[in-house]
This record gives sequence, C-alpha cells and structure tokens, in this order.
Amino acid sequence: MRNVPWLLIAGLVPLVGTALIAVVPRKSWVRGIALGTSLVTLAVVVAMATQFQIGGPDKFQFVTTYSWIPAFGVSFTLGVDGIGLVLVALAACLVPVVLVASWRDVEPTGSIKSYFGLMLVLQSMIIWVFSALDVFLFYLLFEAMLIPAYLLIGRFGGAQRSYAAMKFLLY
Repeated sequence: MRNVPWLLIAGLVPLVGTALIAVVPRKSWVRGIALGTSLVTLAVVVAMATQFQIGGPDKFQFVTTYSWIPAFGVSFTLGVDGIGLVLVALAACLVPVVLVASWRDVEPTGSIKSYFGLMLVLQSMIIWVFSALDVFLFYLLFEAMLIPAYLLIGRFGGAQRSYAAMKFLLY
C-alpha cells in the first residue's frame, strides 16, 4: 500500500467528479455526485493518513514523481510531511461540509452544475497545492486554484461580489 499514488488519486477524484457533473443529464443528480465525489476524496485521504508513519525516516511521504519539463528540472512531484498531511486532510474534510451547507442556497443565484463543479475543482487544486514539492508546480497550482475561487466569488457571492472577486484576484 505504500506505493499507491495517494495524493495523485486524491486530486484526480474531484476532477473526475467535475467531468461527471458536466455530462450528467439531470440537475437533480449534481448535488449527489458532488457530495459523493468529495466523500470518496475524503476516504482516499483517510486511507492515506492511516499509512502515514509518524516519526518515519523520510522527510516526505507518499511521494509521487513524474518527469514534466526535464530541460528545466521541473517535475510533477507530490508528497506530504506531517503538516502537509493535516492541511490535505482539512481540505478533504471541509469541502463535503461546504457542499452540504450550500445544498439549497445555490439555485436562486446561478447554475448548480457550475457551483458544484467549481467546488470540486477547487478541492483538487487545494489538495495538490498543499502537497506540491516542486516550486514551479506549486506556483502553477496556486495560480490555477485562484481561477475557481474567483469564479465562485464572482458568480455566487453577495451583493458586491464583482468587487470582492476582483480584489481577491488582484491581492
């Protein structure tokens, strides 16, 4: 079980859920798919956490590396230490709570598919940001994380959502 690419799976599950939401024919299924996907992500993170060796010899555990841009020494490398595991677990725990809390509040303000899809993309990006071990990958994922957050604020925010979204993006 130590060679399972836990962090890659934990980030891909929400993206698969987003793809399912995009193609699902009924809006009534969207909430269930989103919540189910986020709970599967939570289960993956819990399974990963049970394999974590506290005080183990490695600085980072669950390291997954794929060569990406070898000419510049850039690789797609994910891994966590103790604090990284806590942050990944926090992201995996909070998204299902947010989805349930906003279960009925989305309909009056906009598309259910876009809200729940963006939440899952945001979950994926947050998990990978907290586990990125390559600086270029971290920067790219952090910037990519801003896009769904900006769209969520700008589309589903309060009265001054456009102003808040622009401030969020700029600062």
